[in-house]
Amino acid sequence: MFKINRKDSEGNLVNVEFQWDKDHLFDKAETEKLFEKCQKKQEAVVKSIIGSEKQKFRPVPLTTVALQKLAASKLKISSHRLMDIAEKLYNRGFISYPRTETDFFSNTINVRGLLDVQRHHVEWGQYAANLLDNDGFQWPRRGKHDDKAHPPIHPVMMVRKDDPSLTNDEWRVYELVTRHFLACCSKDANGYETVVNIEIGKEGFHAKGLVINELNWLEIYPYEKWVGNTLPEFKEKERFIPKELKLKDSKTSPPFLLTEQELIGLMDQNGIGTDATIAEHIRTIQDRRYAEKKGSFFRPTKLGEALVDAYEATGTDLWKPFLRASMEARMTEISKGNLEKDKFLNDCLSEMEEIFLKMRSKEDVILDAMTKHFKGVRLNSSDAETTAIDLDNLDLTEFKVIAEDEGTCGNCNGKSVRILENEDGVRIAHCSVDNLVLKIPKKGEVKLKDATCPLCSFQVSVMKNC
Repeated sequence: MFKINRKDSEGNLVNVEFQWDKDHLFDKAETEKLFEKCQKKQEAVVKSIIGSEKQKFRPVPLTTVALQKLAASKLKISSHRLMDIAEKLYNRGFISYPRTETDFFSNTINVRGLLDVQRHHVEWGQYAANLLDNDGFQWPRRGKHDDKAHPPIHPVMMVRKDDPSLTNDEWRVYELVTRHFLACCSKDANGYETVVNIEIGKEGFHAKGLVINELNWLEIYPYEKWVGNTLPEFKEKERFIPKELKLKDSKTSPPFLLTEQELIGLMDQNGIGTDATIAEHIRTIQDRRYAEKKGSFFRPTKLGEALVDAYEATGTDLWKPFLRASMEARMTEISKGNLEKDKFLNDCLSEMEEIFLKMRSKEDVILDAMTKHFKGVRLNSSDAETTAIDLDNLDLTEFKVIAEDEGTCGNCNGKSVRILENEDGVRIAHCSVDNLVLKIPKKGEVKLKDATCPLCSFQVSVMKNC
């Protein structure tokens, strides 16, 4: 890249950055050779100036998946929470049914009438009126999906921000639905792009400028931006000396963790879940501690990684999207009348039985793969020292029993484990037979479950409200 300073039409000094047409090369020696050639030549020549009309298209009408993605990325509201809010808004008559895959309005829907409902709204009423009265209205774009049951999500009633029946998040979701609908009924934004192509030592560079002529739908849609930048005047065959010529070192980076918006998009793309179930699937993997959401990103937990490794070790694809996607696709075929329900059920049960038997036959492989992810977990008494704490430094007289039920010890196999707590709130699981102590969280209700952990052989304890 290189930079030059030049005054624009108003006399302001503008810093223009030209990008190399080759963008980047992975051969450092070859890149440095080309860079040195440009340094020696120095003089730049304007080869061409190309101008063209540009448009930024308005969005298609809202489906459930699209609304979930927008709420996650623009409002920072989870898909599960979004669906709860949308259902409440629907039940109160504020928006249309929020579970739909349709992304176009049929000719039978009075779109202008829905716009007219918003005519007197304090925040966007003037915009809605201009669409209807000043030739600003455009019939919404036609998407490619039709569930043949429900129209796209749209506002039904006019609701004000100060409505006492609305929470802040409910208002934000209603506002998003309404502004999206207004944007759908608007004209596309348009502008004019200029590309200046120059050459230094037979190497091509370019700079782009954009003048936005009409924002149109972007005036009412704060969730998306289209930013222009003005180039100063250049002339073909003009020659000039760059202010600065730089060679930048960079490196490839691993992909970021998934945001909820990206996860929803990938699930939709791979056929996992429907508009009605995607949010539940995302909630389920969190409830089961397979993944957790930290800020805006999802991160697999140790349990989630262990489960994937176990599936891979057994040679099954249970952790991949194919099985679920196949089931969803076949259920869609049932709804279309192309597949018999009984055949689908029989095929699915046969597939599940085959997978179940395979997993049962490889129980040791699963346990070995999962155990690698958990330090201190043991499968037999020879590993006891890795999980037990020496009681020599503990005074058990300072502890009292807080759960009378005795659990099974994975070391001695006896019904000899009780939950104890001292005055400092330190809680332990203590086996009275072999004097083993296991740490447990200081807070939360402890309940024993009628199940044994396959990794450590202790009775499973359930911690609530930790």
